[in-house]
Amino acid sequence: MNKQKPFPLLKKLFHYKMKIKKLKTVRCPIPIFLVTWLIGLVILSFGKLHAQVAMMAGGHYSSIRDNIPIQGKSAIPGYNIGFSLQYSPFKGWESLSLIHELNFVKKGYRQRLDKNYFYRFNNLSLSVLGDYAIAKPISLQGGIEFAKVTSSNIKYWKKTYNDFDIGLIVGINMKIYKNLSLYSRLTYGLLPMLDYYDIDEMGNFKKEIHDVKNITYTIGIKLNISNEKNKTHR
Repeated sequence: MNKQKPFPLLKKLFHYKMKIKKLKTVRCPIPIFLVTWLIGLVILSFGKLHAQVAMMAGGHYSSIRDNIPIQGKSAIPGYNIGFSLQYSPFKGWESLSLIHELNFVKKGYRQRLDKNYFYRFNNLSLSVLGDYAIAKPISLQGGIEFAKVTSSNIKYWKKTYNDFDIGLIVGINMKIYKNLSLYSRLTYGLLPMLDYYDIDEMGNFKKEIHDVKNITYTIGIKLNISNEKNKTHR
């Protein structure tokens, strides 16, 4: 796959980032977000809780939010695929459960200038969600996502974009047939993708700017592949 060259704004940002080392992109050399998964595994091991394992896949539209408008931006389609681990750690609260998810997620956005420019980012995502059953087939979900960019079609993405994001998740899950369920969710990124300086007409650096955040709307299916008979509604 040919790497897409940055559009003019990013080329300018890249130029100034090479000259100034004060602003550094947000890197995540140590996957500290794995701690959330380890906590879940410890609970399962020592609490001898019964977990449901499921495969999941979905399609989504992803885009960006910005404080300084980016000309011609629009959403693009993407997808996610992975698996989840769901269990009920609270006795007497079978309607409340926790979900740990590991997903490969393709995010990005499009910019229409002289032609269409596509900016795609492949993410490894770890999520921790709370699931509350409001009826037998329907549950509300909410939690947090930790995402690390592993690759992109942008040539200098590692020197231009931050590679780590934290997002809030809200959604709904509905069982549609035996071990098959349908889910819909919104992921609202909290960390900026770009850190750069505001530059005046004379080339002077005015202030630091932290801008451009992810937003993703997903619809997908989840197939329970475990044989464990849980007491929960799923």
